Amino acid sequence: MKKGQIFSLDFMLAAAITFTALAILIHTTETQQLENQEWINQSGLQSIAVSASDRLTSTLSPCTAGDLKVRNCIYVQAATLQKKDLGLPAKYCFNFSPATDSRMAGLFANGTISPIPATADIVAIDRWATLSTTPTVSPPLSLTPKKITLEVWKC
Repeated sequence: MKKGQIFSLDFMLAAAITFTALAILIHTTETQQLENQEWINQSGLQSIAVSASDRLTSTLSPCTAGDLKVRNCIYVQAATLQKKDLGLPAKYCFNFSPATDSRMAGLFANGTISPIPATADIVAIDRWATLSTTPTVSPPLSLTPKKITLEVWKC
């Protein structure tokens, strides 16, 4: 009866190198997939926020000067914004700043200000708009534009 070597050192070394390379490959692939998913989520949030800010400064602009519609003007007495007004899906929340502006208080009559969770991904879009307390502006150049930041995140 001859005694032989069951496992060779070459085979063990080759197996260890193969498993290490395979583990590195799997880790890299999973990391790349996670980064791609985060990018897709952030892109979706960005497009929803841009769309909502466009609606804020275009569709919801009832101010007029004679027969002309004043662009980027929000009649704050009549506006009580909700998610549906900005075209936001139900699972998204929004907030405005400067919330300290007394004219902005009318926008939140229905309690649309939401607390922002510490872990939320937030997209903030800055828009310049005039806040008017009357629907008819005369003269139209008397309005001073103010920077309004719309913050959108997943609730």
